[in-house]
Amino acid sequence: MDAARCLRPRFRVALAMAGCFVGGVWALFAAFTAYAAVWWPEHGILENTATSWLVGTTALSSIFVLLFACDWVWVRHLSWRVGSQGIAVYRLARLQRSFDWSDITTLQVMTYSAGIRSGSYPLGEEIRYLAAEDSLWLQKVAADRFGQPPVA
Repeated sequence: MDAARCLRPRFRVALAMAGCFVGGVWALFAAFTAYAAVWWPEHGILENTATSWLVGTTALSSIFVLLFACDWVWVRHLSWRVGSQGIAVYRLARLQRSFDWSDITTLQVMTYSAGIRSGSYPLGEEIRYLAAEDSLWLQKVAADRFGQPPVA
């Protein structure tokens, strides 16, 4: 490992994930409406006006965006410092917990998040909304340290 690196949640990643999720909700509602129009003509959704469909879909999307916003407020002050000694977890710029490499049993790295499992209490820690380049770097560290294959 070259040098220590600080990993923190990125707002643009959280915003992109929320946008994809909301787009999926809109696509799902549009697909259900089209399905009902073709195969289920007596369904009540077809009696609604376009305005009520838009208002309902927007209201549901707003709830999901609010959930993503609350999650962002919760995790935005979390950061990991990955170095040669191990991983240090910071919250509000104060050291919360540190994991030595010998204490870490599993380092799971997904595309936009990562998780630590250790043998001591508390058993784990996770970080969400990582930038793609940070995830790739952490995947290489996990492969070097634990021999874990990269996650696609």
